[in-house]
Amino acid sequence: MRLEKKRRRQGKTDYKLRMGLLKSGMERIVIRKTNKQIIIQQVASHEAQDKVINGISSNSLLKIGWDEKYKGSLKSIP
Repeated sequence: MRLEKKRRRQGKTDYKLRMGLLKSGMERIVIRKTNKQIIIQQVASHEAQDKVINGISSNSLLKIGWDEKYKGSLKSIP
């Protein structure tokens, strides 16, 4: 009996979908939520190595005046 990959067992990675994304050559958007902020990145893959092209976090929105417009937590950005 063959054991599945750990991330597949945990339901974190769909390897069939990921392989399709890598073969397409298209860039993708990755959204990560931490305890204090949200991070959004534009990622491109080349020969199984991911490279972040652009990225922004909810903390950097404070620098452009986000807090004055929307009072409250940075974890629930619409």
